Amino acid sequence: MRNVPAGLAPLSLVGRPQPFPMKIEVHILTHDDEQMFAWSLRHYLQFADQIVVHAGGPKGVSGGCDEATLSNVRVKPWDTAGELNDELARRLKNECWRATGADWVAVVDADELLHFPEGAKKTLETYERVGAAVIKPSGFEMFSEKWHDPSELLGVQLTDFVKHGSPDDKWY
Repeated sequence: MRNVPAGLAPLSLVGRPQPFPMKIEVHILTHDDEQMFAWSLRHYLQFADQIVVHAGGPKGVSGGCDEATLSNVRVKPWDTAGELNDELARRLKNECWRATGADWVAVVDADELLHFPEGAKKTLETYERVGAAVIKPSGFEMFSEKWHDPSELLGVQLTDFVKHGSPDDKWY
């Protein structure tokens, strides 16, 4: 049994697209933000071949789901000594992806959703054609009228509800 938010159990009903010809790995850093993590994991399951969750904080990632449902998700404890520490997060982000065999790797916080207006597959194929190796995304603060509980909504993404945003120059 893997430790994942209870709201993710229905993901097996949502389905997963066919794997891309390229391998995509996503590392998600989470520190006791269960509800946003549930949305984040649902978002990245749309296109990631492998997801590694670095679960920090006293609660880690709680809830439950059968292991077969999320066979492409690995949960690794992230020792934060119970506190959110930017230096520890920076070191983890700089090192966690180094042993990957993936063609593309994203390292994100649980509240960061990479959006590909043209779709992940088409965008990454374009980056490969032009020889891009490192992509720096633009950050936006996004707003929604209300919080939506992921466990109550099957087959939808958080981005379905977010209609307003503004550029955030402090994002990176």
